[in-house]
Amino acid sequence: MNGRTDLATLLGRAARELTVLGQEAAALDQLMGGVLTDADDLRPILAREGQRIDLLRQRVEDMARFLTRLAEDVPCGITVRPDRALQVMHLKDLASRLAAPDRAAAEPAEAGNVQLF
Repeated sequence: MNGRTDLATLLGRAARELTVLGQEAAALDQLMGGVLTDADDLRPILAREGQRIDLLRQRVEDMARFLTRLAEDVPCGITVRPDRALQVMHLKDLASRLAAPDRAAAEPAEAGNVQLF
């Protein structure tokens, strides 16, 4: 990505990514709830970790709502140069989605099953 990008557009992209992250955290939260009912010995550890996942989900969802509303309030024509910020990201597919022009193909994938490796 070279040049300047509309700030509202960039904030909207970031908000969409956080929305998907919140959905993925909610799936983990639901998984932990199911495991808690089946694991008496691990219940205290799983409960603590489940609370951390729930807090993560809530924080991500709140950040998504915050950025969505912020993007709606940014005056048209304000641009930024996101090149340097995108270069420090570890997940290049995420950086590509943030850098992509707004179009349906740039939408992040739906949250699905969690795969651990």
